[in-house]
Amino acid sequence: MSPQARIWMAEAAAEIPWPETPIADFTRRYLSGLFGGGPAAMIRNARTALGVVIVDDVVLPISVGQEGAGNSYVCAPYSHYVLYARQELRELGSAAARGAMRAALWPLDQLSRWGRLDDVVMVNNWLLSTNLYPPITAPQIQAVLSALLARFPARAIVFRSLDEATRAPLLSWLSAAGCRRVASRRVNINARGDERPWRRSNTRYDLKLKARTPLRLIEGEAMSDAQLEQAIDLYNQLYLEKYSYLNPQFTPRWLRHLRDERLWRLQGFMDEADQLRSVCATFALGGVSTAPIIGYDRAAPAAEGLYRLAYLQMLLMGREAETTVNCSAGAARFKRLRGALPALEYSAVYDRHLSARRRLPWAVWRWALDTVAIPAMVRQDL
Repeated sequence: MSPQARIWMAEAAAEIPWPETPIADFTRRYLSGLFGGGPAAMIRNARTALGVVIVDDVVLPISVGQEGAGNSYVCAPYSHYVLYARQELRELGSAAARGAMRAALWPLDQLSRWGRLDDVVMVNNWLLSTNLYPPITAPQIQAVLSALLARFPARAIVFRSLDEATRAPLLSWLSAAGCRRVASRRVNINARGDERPWRRSNTRYDLKLKARTPLRLIEGEAMSDAQLEQAIDLYNQLYLEKYSYLNPQFTPRWLRHLRDERLWRLQGFMDEADQLRSVCATFALGGVSTAPIIGYDRAAPAAEGLYRLAYLQMLLMGREAETTVNCSAGAARFKRLRGALPALEYSAVYDRHLSARRRLPWAVWRWALDTVAIPAMVRQDL
């Protein structure tokens, strides 16, 4: 008998029949912080409706649509493909290149609005830049897709954060089910058991830096609420101020929830005045770990190596947990020098049930990314 999937939205959270598994319990405790007052109370720019889809003992968080402009790209495809891309143009060294790309983005912007790119259900959406998947089978994926199509017939179904290195079977199953692969970014992967990163001179140098730093390593359970606020500030300095305010805008309240429920492994490096200078938060699911939060004092001299210390902790935690480490995107050269290997990440989009107007933006974005953006990223090793 084929598995059957069922859907519950946040307003019916009390009725959710949570499976009695460690992963389902982790998911329940994670989402309990987002269901009560809505996700925007915890992640300021995550204005979306949340729910879960359950098949057998597998639970996947879902986000349905987005509410208002300026949403984080983790719950709004328009923010990801149009707004974030527009901000990334500043990385181009040539003013002429920036102008040409800005002109090319204009029709894609208009097409995305006209075709209602944000009318989606995002599957396995933890409201993070890198979403990790629990173990799941092809029949269960098909059941999830069928249930979502029946419940949300006017929306595209989008499975986020599928990279070629860690989720190749899932990508293949979704392609066979009729999804189109739409590239999202290039991520960096340290495979479980691969000792080459630890033999790299940069990694060895970072280990020596950690051994001689005057900063003290502190675990999240020992952090005060004031230090959690410092951790958020360090994250903001890197992900919001340096990169983009379209990244998730975590609140101290959210970090307190994660600390109190012991959902993420939060660590920081603290100075003699008990001020956090560098921070890293990791978690693992389905044999893969990642760091949703990395931050450091960007005003500090580079010689202090604060980013290097935070990144090293992510690798050490992955090694301790015996997981593959998804090092996410950005700082590609830094990560490659420490042994990470590049992998393309996709969203798998099912839109066959929608009108031609609704399918067209996804088709054009897939073509533009496959023929222009991704080849450029590979050439520049971004």
